[in-house]
Amino acid sequence: MKTSLKKLFLVVAVAIPFMFTSCTESTEDRATITIAEGLTINEAANGNFTITGTVTSPEGTRIETIELRVVHGDHVHLVAENRSGDNTFVGDGNRFLFSINQAHEELADRLAHAYEAGETYVTLRFTATVRNGGAPTEVNVRFNFYQEVDPTTPLSAPIAFEWQRVGGANATGGLDAFGLRLNNTATAVQVLSSATKLVALTPADWAEITTQEELKAKIDAAGVAASIDFTFATDTNPDRVFGVLHNDTYHIFHVTRFRSTAAGDGTRTSIFNGQRKH
Repeated sequence: MKTSLKKLFLVVAVAIPFMFTSCTESTEDRATITIAEGLTINEAANGNFTITGTVTSPEGTRIETIELRVVHGDHVHLVAENRSGDNTFVGDGNRFLFSINQAHEELADRLAHAYEAGETYVTLRFTATVRNGGAPTEVNVRFNFYQEVDPTTPLSAPIAFEWQRVGGANATGGLDAFGLRLNNTATAVQVLSSATKLVALTPADWAEITTQEELKAKIDAAGVAASIDFTFATDTNPDRVFGVLHNDTYHIFHVTRFRSTAAGDGTRTSIFNGQRKH
C-alpha cells in the first residue's frame, strides 16, 4: 500500500557524478547522464518533487540499460529502468529522456519507508550502460529529509481545581504549589511572595491563548496585579481569568464558580472552582 509523503519536506542537493573504474582505455564508449537544471522541488510542503534529465552515448552506440535505485543505509532498491515499461525513461538508441516525480508509486514508497525508518537522507542512483561499451556510468542525487517543526508548544489540557477556605484555616486545593494564597477574608487571590507574578487576564484569553509561547508573551507583557478580587454578593459565576508565573512556569487560571457562605457562628466558607492550563 502506498505511503503518503505529505509529511515530508524533500530537498535535493547537487548531483554528484561518479564513474566506475575500468581496466580499459579511456576512449571506450560509455554513457553520459545529465541531470537537468530543471531539477526542482515543487510545493515542497506537500512532498512533491520533479527530476528530469538525459542519458546519452556517442553517435553509433546504443544505450543498453538505464536503472534508478534508492539507496539508504544498507538497502538498495531498484525502482525504475528503461526496460520496465513505466515510461520513466523515454527514448531509443543513444538518447533517452527521463522525468520522475512523487507520482511514481515505487519511488514514493521507498522514500517514505526510508523516512519512517529514521533515515535523514537517501541517495537516488542513476546507472547507465552502453551495449558493448565501457564501464557503467553512475550519477548520485541526494535527498535530505526533514519535517516541518512547529516552533510552538501547546498548552496542557484543562485541569479542574477546587480551592476552599473555612474560617481562618489555611486554604486547601494546592494554591501554594503555584505561589498563591487566599486573603484573610477568602475574597481575593494573592501571591505568596514577590517571586511569583500575578496578572489579570480576560475570558477571551482563556479561549484564545493556546500555546505556552503565547501565554508567556501575554504574562510577560502584562502589569503586575495586587490581587484578583471576588465579591460575595455578585460573583457566583465570576468568569474570572488570571495568569501566574511561578518557578519559571506560566499558568492560566479560569475561575468559573465562587461561593461564600457564613454559618450561624459566623464562620465563613469560601469555595472557588475552575480550571487551569500551563
